[in-house]
Amino acid sequence: MSEQHIHISVNLDCLCGQLKRSLQKIIFLVSASLQKLALINAETLELPIPFKTVFDDGLMWSRGVLQENYCEWVLCNGFRDAIEAVGAALEEAHRVLTLWSLLDENSQCKLSGAKWNELFIEGDKHFHRLGLPDKLSHLRLNHELFLDEHLSSHLLSINKARNCLVHRGGTVSGRDVTTNNEMEVTWRSMCFFLNDEGGEKALQIGARVEKGSIIGIRFQDTCKSFSIGQRIRFRAQEVSDVCWSLFLFGDDLVQKISDLGLQRGFLNAKAESA
Repeated sequence: MSEQHIHISVNLDCLCGQLKRSLQKIIFLVSASLQKLALINAETLELPIPFKTVFDDGLMWSRGVLQENYCEWVLCNGFRDAIEAVGAALEEAHRVLTLWSLLDENSQCKLSGAKWNELFIEGDKHFHRLGLPDKLSHLRLNHELFLDEHLSSHLLSINKARNCLVHRGGTVSGRDVTTNNEMEVTWRSMCFFLNDEGGEKALQIGARVEKGSIIGIRFQDTCKSFSIGQRIRFRAQEVSDVCWSLFLFGDDLVQKISDLGLQRGFLNAKAESA
């Protein structure tokens, strides 16, 4: 039986970097789409193909209706893509933690091809098929990865909104709501505030402030509720704040994996602090 030598390099900065790049790509695409909003012509809605396809010739949109639907569509798709980027980051995290679990169990670092396939082929497929809540549970129960409870709660609420958008066209149903008959979507945003002689007050970007004023920054947990039958809608600022919250979750994910790696001797403390 022949032996194969495999060298595996784990780069946790790359894991975090992939999530940040995905979120930035979403911001770019949503921004570019919204910049085109004023240029939309309701009378020339055709794909750039030789033959026009019409499924419902009775559907006619005014410019205002078109802009409203277009804006909603762009923001909701950006919202959906952002949460799916986190799912991809969790799958990368799962591969790293599976590798470390293998090293914990096998000091000689030898395994059969069948075992490798079980862990990294079939195991990846199984984890990929899990819903996001089950992914978090799997990492916690099988790899002792305990993530920030508040950020995880925000992630799960954002994922519930994503499920409603994907499976129910964004109209809230009884499957989406909690005991108060509302679906609550929560996230953590970065807020600016101003301290001056009048006390503390919220500060809007672009506002003019007095020279002696003190500007502060804090994180704030935000909740938006939707009732049964209501369509899910987010403003541009809310989508931006959701992306920020997902970035914070990803940052916590990488930090907690790093902590496990240090505890188990798979990472070098000097390299981590460099």
